[in-house]
Amino acid sequence: MENKDVRTLHFDTAESRRYLVLTLGMESQRNYESICQLRARMAVATSGATSPVVVSHKEPAVIALPGNLPEEFRLTLEDENNCLVNLSVINAVLTDNNPSGTH
Repeated sequence: MENKDVRTLHFDTAESRRYLVLTLGMESQRNYESICQLRARMAVATSGATSPVVVSHKEPAVIALPGNLPEEFRLTLEDENNCLVNLSVINAVLTDNNPSGTH
Protein backbone atom coordinates (compact mmCIF):
# COMPACT_ATOMS: atom_id res chain seq x y z
CA MET A 1 0.00 0.00 0.00
CA GLU A 2 1.04 3.58 -0.64
CA ASN A 3 -0.14 6.83 0.96
CA LYS A 4 -3.94 7.24 0.72
CA ASP A 5 -4.45 3.71 -0.69
CA VAL A 6 -7.68 2.15 0.57
CA ARG A 7 -8.43 -1.47 1.47
CA THR A 8 -11.57 -2.99 2.94
CA LEU A 9 -12.02 -5.42 5.80
CA HIS A 10 -15.09 -7.66 6.12
CA PHE A 11 -16.27 -9.97 8.90
CA ASP A 12 -17.81 -13.34 8.21
CA THR A 13 -20.49 -13.07 10.90
CA ALA A 14 -23.94 -11.59 11.33
CA GLU A 15 -23.56 -11.04 15.08
CA SER A 16 -23.66 -7.46 16.31
CA ARG A 17 -21.19 -6.19 18.84
CA ARG A 18 -20.49 -2.76 20.36
CA TYR A 19 -16.72 -2.67 19.84
CA LEU A 20 -14.01 -3.91 17.53
CA VAL A 21 -10.51 -4.22 18.98
CA LEU A 22 -8.24 -4.17 15.94
CA THR A 23 -4.48 -4.72 15.80
CA LEU A 24 -2.79 -4.22 12.43
CA GLY A 25 0.68 -4.95 11.19
CA MET A 26 2.25 -2.50 8.74
CA GLU A 27 5.58 -3.83 7.50
CA SER A 28 7.73 -1.85 5.10
CA GLN A 29 8.10 -3.41 1.65
CA ARG A 30 11.61 -1.95 1.49
CA ASN A 31 14.06 -3.37 4.03
CA TYR A 32 15.90 -0.07 4.40
CA GLU A 33 12.76 1.88 5.41
CA SER A 34 12.17 0.80 9.00
CA ILE A 35 10.95 4.35 9.73
CA CYS A 36 7.86 3.59 7.65
CA GLN A 37 6.84 0.86 10.03
CA LEU A 38 7.15 3.23 13.00
CA ARG A 39 5.33 6.21 11.47
CA ALA A 40 2.72 4.68 9.17
CA ARG A 41 -0.86 4.99 10.41
CA MET A 42 -4.06 3.44 9.15
CA ALA A 43 -7.36 5.35 9.35
CA VAL A 44 -10.23 2.90 9.90
CA ALA A 45 -13.72 4.13 9.01
CA THR A 46 -17.18 2.57 8.97
CA SER A 47 -20.38 3.82 7.42
CA GLY A 48 -21.87 4.60 10.86
CA ALA A 49 -18.83 6.35 12.36
CA THR A 50 -18.50 10.11 12.59
CA SER A 51 -14.72 10.05 12.15
CA PRO A 52 -12.11 7.40 11.44
CA VAL A 53 -10.03 5.78 14.17
CA VAL A 54 -6.27 5.93 13.64
CA VAL A 55 -4.45 2.64 14.14
CA SER A 56 -0.67 2.35 14.61
CA HIS A 57 1.58 -0.64 13.88
CA LYS A 58 0.93 -3.49 16.37
CA GLU A 59 -1.04 -1.25 18.77
CA PRO A 60 -4.61 -2.36 19.56
CA ALA A 61 -7.25 0.25 18.77
CA VAL A 62 -10.81 0.25 20.06
CA ILE A 63 -13.43 1.13 17.47
CA ALA A 64 -16.97 1.84 18.71
CA LEU A 65 -19.47 0.28 16.32
CA PRO A 66 -22.88 1.57 15.27
CA GLY A 67 -25.99 -0.49 16.14
CA ASN A 68 -25.24 -3.24 13.63
CA LEU A 69 -21.93 -4.65 12.46
CA PRO A 70 -20.95 -2.57 9.41
CA GLU A 71 -20.73 -4.42 6.13
CA GLU A 72 -17.20 -3.19 5.63
CA PHE A 73 -14.41 -1.27 7.28
CA ARG A 74 -12.38 1.08 5.07
CA LEU A 75 -8.67 1.21 5.86
CA THR A 76 -6.70 4.15 4.45
CA LEU A 77 -2.93 4.43 4.77
CA GLU A 78 -1.92 7.82 6.17
CA ASP A 79 1.75 8.34 5.51
CA GLU A 80 3.80 11.34 4.49
CA ASN A 81 7.05 9.43 3.88
CA ASN A 82 6.14 7.77 0.53
CA CYS A 83 6.31 4.39 2.18
CA LEU A 84 5.20 1.12 0.70
CA VAL A 85 3.75 -1.15 3.36
CA ASN A 86 2.29 -4.62 3.56
CA LEU A 87 -0.85 -4.63 5.69
CA SER A 88 -1.89 -7.55 7.87
CA VAL A 89 -4.53 -8.10 10.54
CA ILE A 90 -2.77 -9.36 13.64
CA ASN A 91 -5.91 -9.56 15.75
CA ALA A 92 -9.55 -8.54 15.42
CA VAL A 93 -11.97 -9.09 18.31
CA LEU A 94 -15.64 -8.15 18.34
CA THR A 95 -16.91 -7.57 21.88
CA ASP A 96 -19.76 -6.00 23.84
CA ASN A 97 -17.48 -5.06 26.74
CA ASN A 98 -15.69 -1.74 26.66
CA PRO A 99 -12.05 -2.83 26.45
CA SER A 100 -9.68 -1.15 28.87
CA GLY A 101 -5.98 -0.47 28.51
CA THR A 102 -6.22 0.25 24.75
CA HIS A 103 -6.88 3.41 22.76
